[in-house]
Amino acid sequence: MSDRPQTAWVPATDPFPPKERVVGAALMMAALMLQAALWWRAVQWYPQLPDRIPVHFDASGTPDRWTQRNPTEWFLLPAVSLGLLGMLLGIGLALPWLARHAPELINVPHKKRFLQLPIKSRIAVLAPTRTFMAWTATLLGAMFLWLIEGSALVATGAAATLAVWPTLVVVGLILLSLIPYAVATRRRIEHMTPPGDRTMA
Repeated sequence: MSDRPQTAWVPATDPFPPKERVVGAALMMAALMLQAALWWRAVQWYPQLPDRIPVHFDASGTPDRWTQRNPTEWFLLPAVSLGLLGMLLGIGLALPWLARHAPELINVPHKKRFLQLPIKSRIAVLAPTRTFMAWTATLLGAMFLWLIEGSALVATGAAATLAVWPTLVVVGLILLSLIPYAVATRRRIEHMTPPGDRTMA
């Protein structure tokens, strides 16, 4: 057992470690680039689409609902993707404000300990959450890009079905990412809690 005393770590200036700040910024940039690519490809594909386009696929990737080509149906997927991107990145960017003004609204492990932390420590605890939000936005952007490409290929007859494995991979990666995210958040709270308060739930 180490003889070093356990002390709480409180960030002195920047509550977001530089490495996490760089990773988060890179993921946000990737998510924005994927969103731009999604809209570019949707616009590029639209004039090439036939009169009827698939708008729903069954579990095997076979189209089971078709409709007449129209901008509302075709650009619905990019619109949903844009909404999810705004929500995820918006939540990530709002976390420092929530940590300062409404920390009770944030669901984290050891919530009682979290609420007792100084503001900068609470913000630092939420750094993995911001990274997770940006990571999820990036994966969803890639998934929606694949869906619009696959839908166009099926619509034009270049493919008979839409491959479902990319969607399964994205969902699996998001779910698996919850584990290291939760572990990192829990450890950060434990690390920043003063030794005398670590019995608090």
